[in-house]
Amino acid sequence: MLTIQDIEPAGPDKRACRLLFGPQVPEGYVLPKAVVKELHLEQGASVASLKALRALVDETEPACAMNRCLRILNARDKTSCELRTRLSQDGYHGKAIDATLDRLVELSLVDDERFTENYVESGLRSKKGWGRIVHELGRKGIEVDPDDERFRPDAEAEYTAACQLVARLPVTTEKERNRLLRRLITRGYSYPTALRVLDARKAML
Repeated sequence: MLTIQDIEPAGPDKRACRLLFGPQVPEGYVLPKAVVKELHLEQGASVASLKALRALVDETEPACAMNRCLRILNARDKTSCELRTRLSQDGYHGKAIDATLDRLVELSLVDDERFTENYVESGLRSKKGWGRIVHELGRKGIEVDPDDERFRPDAEAEYTAACQLVARLPVTTEKERNRLLRRLITRGYSYPTALRVLDARKAML
């Protein structure tokens, strides 16, 4: 028999709990806060063994993980990698995470390809270059080949967005022209596209 001596916050944003059983389980046992609440685990409560506790957790985790993901997705669309990271940080275990993500994909609530298409469109509206978009997608767990024609925006659409981004920047001096180029490259536009925008602005003078 194991007795919960204390429960402390765990995880990056404290959404997980560490159950402390004393010297019998020196490292403690990390669980999602929602699971701890659902199982009515509290200081002083006893469990027959870690194996018995694991069996209870296995029954409870999937529903809690699904509810957690639905709340996240209700606020904003996420990639499968982002959801996996959030669930892991919350203390969910691999089996429950895999099952939850598989179900979300099956229900079309998570679709990385759809997310990528929408993110590219949104990025262009925000005047971001293709390079910046690819980099940001990578940080969200989606690796996109920069030459992938399924997602790469039309060159003219990207050029138009670049022109709009720097439309109000002056280009009469060398310093101003360099500033325009730095602005475009920082926003993820390629050097050839940036030069094309600069040449177009020069032609308008």
